Amino acid sequence: MRLLDEEEFIDLLNEETKDANGIFTADHFLHLQNVIENTTTIDPEELPIVKQLREKLARYEQSGKWISVKDAMPEEHDSMFKRYYGTLLWDNNMFLKTSGEILVTVKDKNGKRIVRTSSTHDGAWKITDIFRDDITHWMPFPEPPEKDKRCEKLVI
Repeated sequence: MRLLDEEEFIDLLNEETKDANGIFTADHFLHLQNVIENTTTIDPEELPIVKQLREKLARYEQSGKWISVKDAMPEEHDSMFKRYYGTLLWDNNMFLKTSGEILVTVKDKNGKRIVRTSSTHDGAWKITDIFRDDITHWMPFPEPPEKDKRCEKLVI
């Protein structure tokens, strides 16, 4: 075994995704993980790039999959209102945490399912007056597409 430094690893990553137009898939990750395990004497989990790739892979695997609200709720982050909590500026319509906008599947009283956007505030679904149907599933928005070089010269 030989020590693989981070610069070599990034070169390997670039080479691995060259034929896939820079798109990094789960297969690429598994191949690189195998290469790392066979070429390094340090724990690959300690390399910052590996941590970033694991996070990216987790988001990649989660995107495009509906998650039942019975299994999990969306991850929340601090809201912009958090700084006002405990002050005179705090209002009961404010919230400490939010998931931000996500896709949800709602089921109406007739059993019809539709896709809408919603969010959570302090662990509860934000329900608007527009719909009061049951939220059954959710998923994060997918990553936006990469810039298409074929469209760069398009003039309208």
